[in-house]
Amino acid sequence: MNMSLKLSQQEAAEYLGFSVPTLERWRRLGVGPKFLKLGGSRVAYLQEHLAEYVESRVRTPALEKQS
Repeated sequence: MNMSLKLSQQEAAEYLGFSVPTLERWRRLGVGPKFLKLGGSRVAYLQEHLAEYVESRVRTPALEKQS
């Protein structure tokens, strides 16, 4: 784990293309990328975890039905 790639909530939201409130909601629901709880209300994300999350969301389109 490379701690030098630690991103703030805002940076993580920009990386993923979502808002900070969306990331907060995902944490409450137990979904979304892994995150670090830094104490108090401080939260951060590792870039490698964000990349893993994005990769896990990749889907292959279903083949079209042949007539």
